[in-house]
Amino acid sequence: MPTGIYRRTRKHYAQILRASKAYADKARGKPLPKAVREKMSAAQLGRTREKSNAWKGEGAKYQAFHKWLNRHFKKDKCEDCGTKEVKQRIHFALKHGRAHSHERNDYLILCVKCHWKYDRKIRIEKLRRNRAGQFVKPFKINHG
Repeated sequence: MPTGIYRRTRKHYAQILRASKAYADKARGKPLPKAVREKMSAAQLGRTREKSNAWKGEGAKYQAFHKWLNRHFKKDKCEDCGTKEVKQRIHFALKHGRAHSHERNDYLILCVKCHWKYDRKIRIEKLRRNRAGQFVKPFKINHG
């Protein structure tokens, strides 16, 4: 639509002024009028999860899944060694062979040390397989 060819009336200027004042009040931390809040709430009603424009579902990235897991599930102790120490950080570790999802069963709750051991074990297992997926003997590299 072309700009600059339409004449603004007093009504237009009044609407622009009201809108800019409402925005300025919000920017200063003042509460919006109740009518404005109700209108905003009605516009967003029912726009959660799948109905949201930003919803990616199972196509979400690594960080999004872990933020979601931290909001919805409690990490109180390591499932492997049972540590509950506050100093020791506790992670959600994706189980081998699973894809990131919103299912708690796809993750292990492990302390940093156990998570590192679990991932190391998986990496070594992957290195010991050939292209057909069969285990092969690990070979030694001669550095001398």
